[in-house]
Amino acid sequence: MQTYDKLFYNGQWQDAQSNDYSDIINTANEEVIAKVVKASHQDVDQAVASAKAAFDQWNNTSPETRAKYIEKIADGIEKRQDEIADTMVEELGTSKAFADKG
Repeated sequence: MQTYDKLFYNGQWQDAQSNDYSDIINTANEEVIAKVVKASHQDVDQAVASAKAAFDQWNNTSPETRAKYIEKIADGIEKRQDEIADTMVEELGTSKAFADKG
């Protein structure tokens, strides 16, 4: 079983301020397949503050540069498509054929 104990904000993975976790359940057999740390109010406040701090720079970034960032994100998703599809099957109970559509 995988445990996810970090939150992503301010451009990097951060330790969560919380020690509370949510169980991720396989809908087919109701087994816990992962645990994910819950964000605390402090975690959310820090993430919002980092987003606000980044907004002006992003707002002044050219559409061409923004497009390059979006393409990098899409490439990262594509590289992890199999992992994402497997997670959808296990967590949501969707078919592999549906999860593989991209």
